[in-house]
Amino acid sequence: MRIAIIVLAMLGLMASCSSEVNKLNPKLRRTAYDAYQLSTYPCERSDLTQMRRVALQPMIATFAKYEKQASGTIAGTDFALAKQTIDYEIADGANWNCGFDGIPDSELNFEHHKRWLEQANADLAKLTATGSEKSEVPKWINVANAAKFRSIAINIYDSLDPLCPVTVDEGRPDFQEGREAIAALASELSGSPYEQHLEVARADSEYLRSVTVVECSEPLSGEAGRMRVKESDTWVVLQVGQLKTLAGKAQQRPQN
Repeated sequence: MRIAIIVLAMLGLMASCSSEVNKLNPKLRRTAYDAYQLSTYPCERSDLTQMRRVALQPMIATFAKYEKQASGTIAGTDFALAKQTIDYEIADGANWNCGFDGIPDSELNFEHHKRWLEQANADLAKLTATGSEKSEVPKWINVANAAKFRSIAINIYDSLDPLCPVTVDEGRPDFQEGREAIAALASELSGSPYEQHLEVARADSEYLRSVTVVECSEPLSGEAGRMRVKESDTWVVLQVGQLKTLAGKAQQRPQN
């Protein structure tokens, strides 16, 4: 009886996590990401970082208002995921080049960053209203290497569904080995926090590709095309191995 109760409890938790991920909004998450990036990324030149922050302060204050309003709601989870990604990128050395068409931002008074952040805030005013259901940020968000895990996973999903044709010979390549590898990983991670992060990454990849406009070069033909498909497939399999390593290391850590 006790075993049955434990199993049912685990199934309930898994269903709860999946249901919560389905309620998240990749457009809101990306817009919050853009706003965090504009608000917190440092400049390559440290002397411009504070100047830029002062110039954007009114817009940053408006963004902070939406961030606070989202706290304790489903939208708050999207904000938390976006902030987690930004923190990871900054720790990894990301920054603004703080120049625009060769003109230092200080000469432009950061006008382009102001416009971008104003637009992000305008979008957030609408998007946060759709995620107002009460909800605390779930514990699965804060597992080790979560942002790095999602970043790699997004690149995998992008590679498996490229916006441009890779080869003229085979139409849209199926990347069979890569698809099998990511499907096997998803099955292996079932019931773990990384299952949710994998699903978030898939949704982010789908959303970003839906709003991205690209100019495609001529697809490859013959042996060159087949080699490119094989290289991409092999790369995906290697990246899936990185995801497995990240998740495995975290799950092997002793629990306090």
